[in-house]
Amino acid sequence: MKKMLYSFGNKLGITYYLRRRKKDHLTVLSLHRISEDNDFFFQPIRPASFRKLMEYVTREYTIITFEMLRRNKKYSKPPLILSFDDGYYDFIDIALPIICQFGVPANHNLTNSCLNTGMKIWTQELNDIFIYLKNNKITDNEIVACHGKRFDECSNNWFSYYAYFFKYLLGIKYEQRRILLNRLIDQYGIFSNSKMMDWGDAAKILRCGIEIGSHSYRHDSLSTLTTEEELEKEILYSVKELEEKLNTKITIFAPPNGQYNGSVISYVKKIGISNLLIVNNQVNSLSTISSKFNIIDRIGLANESPSEMYLRVELFHSKIKKLLCKNT
Repeated sequence: MKKMLYSFGNKLGITYYLRRRKKDHLTVLSLHRISEDNDFFFQPIRPASFRKLMEYVTREYTIITFEMLRRNKKYSKPPLILSFDDGYYDFIDIALPIICQFGVPANHNLTNSCLNTGMKIWTQELNDIFIYLKNNKITDNEIVACHGKRFDECSNNWFSYYAYFFKYLLGIKYEQRRILLNRLIDQYGIFSNSKMMDWGDAAKILRCGIEIGSHSYRHDSLSTLTTEEELEKEILYSVKELEEKLNTKITIFAPPNGQYNGSVISYVKKIGISNLLIVNNQVNSLSTISSKFNIIDRIGLANESPSEMYLRVELFHSKIKKLLCKNT
């Protein structure tokens, strides 16, 4: 039923009406995995749906890079940037060939620890743990209950069970988080099939016209960093290593999991980052874009029907949410 409603909305021309209001604005899409893999807690966008999305945005928008923003160019169609995070290998296997087929650029923000060692980002490890718990109907894990909530306290809802523990992990230091995740991985012998890019892969996508940014060194929760030394290790070390190993200037920083604060903003400005990427599901006025420093908003996309994704690109969901909040 929901798919039919979104499809009907597109046929009525809602996307056209909403897009007209974005003439002088930059749209940036926040994307992660494009894959046929199943992940109950963070489902990748299906390749067929991504291809439909690419057909839509290349028809209705001018696809640009963050570097092109510095030129203050006028576009016949509203500008849009495709922005990926994390550095999963399926970007090379699946997303990149589709992007290249459409002949457009994109941005990908990479995590150094994954490039260096092949390790998974901790959020993927968490997903793998909860997928194992769910598949094996394990609802009484003491670590999860102690730091999140018991399964019955979450109305026996797996996503709520996961979300409370995830929220706890976001608020603790990297070393503490690592201990808890390692205990769970060792307890159940969990193995992940997810593959991350290495430095050779990063060099390959750069040669293919993908604009590289930093997604931090260890995918840490930046809101837990309290000293400049901690910020330096997570942000500056990432930027410098990416620049040295890929021989490219890094001007983009995307905080993992949307976790940032005033200290993060001040620090990235200090080290010369031009674009700090956040996800508040809004667009950006071109008149406010600076050549020195910008906080760029992105629209988060997940695994939905193409019709629903088109409407999300045009801020339909954000506008409905705002309308509902205003009337409550």
